[in-house]
Amino acid sequence: MIPDSIKNELARLNNKVDEAIKAHTEFLDKHMHMTAAVPIGEDIYNVETGVRLGKVKEHYRFHTKNNPLYDTNLETHCTFLAPGGIIDNTSRDYKNYGTKEQASAYLKHKAERLAE
Repeated sequence: MIPDSIKNELARLNNKVDEAIKAHTEFLDKHMHMTAAVPIGEDIYNVETGVRLGKVKEHYRFHTKNNPLYDTNLETHCTFLAPGGIIDNTSRDYKNYGTKEQASAYLKHKAERLAE
């Protein structure tokens, strides 16, 4: 049998872990907008093709709901409403999404390189 003193110490330590994870999540939530490819409410584009994909509805971090112990960075994904009312997200191919300006700049640079 485990003594109450050990059970109490473990409970105290577990509470500290829970408090630290909560503070960590709140910090990441507060700052994740800084790394989002596109602000909420703005149009999102496939940067490589220039195709408008939809309008950003929310920002999220992949591990926030899966396992907060793996929620360790500010890599922020977007959920967006695509044509036809389809909800899509940037999790599967994060680096190919951006604003119209980012898509335009990428495609201009690509065209310049092709012209060389």
